[in-house]
Amino acid sequence: MDSQSHYHLHVIFLPYPTPGHMIPMIDTARLFAKHGVSVTIITTPANALTFQKALDTDFSYGYHIRTQVVPFPATQLGLPDGAENIKDSTTPEMLGKISHGISMLKDQIELLFQDLHPDCIVTDFCYPWTVESATKLGIPRIFFYSSSYFSNCVSNSIRKHRPHESLLSDTQTFTIPGLPQRIQMTPPQIQPGFLPGMVLVSPLSLLMLTALTFQKAIDSDSNCGYHIRTQVVPFPAAQVGLPDGAENIKDGTSLEMLGKISYGMSMLQGQIELLFQDLQPDYLVTDVLYPWTVESAAKLGIPRLYYFCSSYFASCATHFISKHKPHESYHMKHALGSGKIERCTSDCVWKEKCEQFFSSQPAMETKSQPQQLNVIFLPYPAPGHMNPMVDIARLFAKHGVSVTIITTPANALTFQKAIDSDSSCGYCIRTHVSQFLASQVGLPDGVENVKAITSREMLDKISLGLSMLKDQIELLFQDMQPHCVVTDMLYPWTVESAAKLGIPRLYFYSSSYFTSCAGHFTRKHKPHEGWFLMTKSFQFLAFHIT
Repeated sequence: MDSQSHYHLHVIFLPYPTPGHMIPMIDTARLFAKHGVSVTIITTPANALTFQKALDTDFSYGYHIRTQVVPFPATQLGLPDGAENIKDSTTPEMLGKISHGISMLKDQIELLFQDLHPDCIVTDFCYPWTVESATKLGIPRIFFYSSSYFSNCVSNSIRKHRPHESLLSDTQTFTIPGLPQRIQMTPPQIQPGFLPGMVLVSPLSLLMLTALTFQKAIDSDSNCGYHIRTQVVPFPAAQVGLPDGAENIKDGTSLEMLGKISYGMSMLQGQIELLFQDLQPDYLVTDVLYPWTVESAAKLGIPRLYYFCSSYFASCATHFISKHKPHESYHMKHALGSGKIERCTSDCVWKEKCEQFFSSQPAMETKSQPQQLNVIFLPYPAPGHMNPMVDIARLFAKHGVSVTIITTPANALTFQKAIDSDSSCGYCIRTHVSQFLASQVGLPDGVENVKAITSREMLDKISLGLSMLKDQIELLFQDMQPHCVVTDMLYPWTVESAAKLGIPRLYFYSSSYFTSCAGHFTRKHKPHEGWFLMTKSFQFLAFHIT
């Protein structure tokens, strides 16, 4: 291979043309491309139009991603032009024709597999014939199963524990064992048979309160045959002294305005309860901030599911801190009157500062404004490490934190446009560039990222160049006086740097939650130890792993 060319792993994605399968696979394919993989998505012309704009954007940013179109035999099957997706079917006959048309693409797709020479193919589980195609080419085939992780956990728990079998009637509820949250169901909500072993929850009747921000999406779903609609209730803007259209918390530009919007929402209770009675839903799904709907549901004799929009990670972190109280073993000293936490090497300083900064109620009465939290992010220059850390740094900035990202010139160029955009919107975020000593370590100019390596020797040189930045970065830490540093796990020396400054260091671990679960599961249960052949596979939830 030419030493100046960069080898990219080439993966072909073959989505099944229906929204619930295609959309998550396209998202996954784009993530692969953003981690340095060369991606080709095979689809038909009409389906390509639904996501081509997003792929063109990714390509313009330098990611290796493209679409390979195969013509759909619509006229041969008597279908209208452009009817190439399962959602386009309006009758069972039309559904059968589209499904048949998809199966007729097999030969064209197999020829493309041979011509494109991929290293791997990722295909929907509705294409079982691709197993043989991959075998012919001597490459792996990963099957894509678009059901959610939550759905799989629920299905697995019910199949394993069978909590519904001990109930005396179909009206009794049971709690699904093994989940972090309490989820209850009734036996009729279990609908086996759609797929082997799959459990489906019966459709919910949903009530929407605001309309304009999502009406287009609702109308689109309704046109596709889904039973979804919006029921609008008038907001009493004039009564509470608000301008017309100020009906969302994001419209609050002052504490006074925020209070008026919240009060206006509370005034809707009577109208909404009347709607509940008129619409006669089977369920209510309401935000956790509408606690009065518990009583409303009880009056109607129906279940109320509350929606809690906090992330799974945040819930786990809160549960862990509540249970183990790791912060109670540290002594926190407050400088009275300023609200400032004195220096302490404990990472709980970070927790305390976040609580003070983000809480709507201040931690203590002060006469002066609280100091803005200042955090430095130090990403490791490899796409799988840098991209997620920069995304998190931007989220910090959008929550009011003053953020500085330290990196090298070539790496800064890959995300500077996004940082400038955030800064122009008023967020406190910037990039601080440290010069990478490429010439001193014998690297061409601009080679500052692990993705640019073409040999082991180059990797060693980049690693040496990164280690040479240590003194520059430590001086920056001292000059900038951050409250906290967030550094990649591959910079262990930053532990000592933070200790010198008396501030916490959070280490960033870029591996995904799924990878961590798979690693833990494999270490604990050792499902692979019973196999005699390396080519055999074992099942982990909905994925087959070889």
